[in-house]
Amino acid sequence: MINVQELTNIQVADVFMNDYPDFVDAYIDSAEWKNGQKLTDLELDEINDNHCDFVQDCAYKQKFL
Repeated sequence: MINVQELTNIQVADVFMNDYPDFVDAYIDSAEWKNGQKLTDLELDEINDNHCDFVQDCAYKQKFL
């Protein structure tokens, strides 16, 4: 299981205002571990499939903060 608290440089794609506040189309496109290593496609898939609240939170932060 991925600990999302260990991620940095998170980039979210498909953040559309017509999806606000749920951002249902948003997904983590890229991210890095704290040590700078990029996440693999399988790790990104796991986050996008199993951490929907985290993805929505990242989309919100990327759009508004």
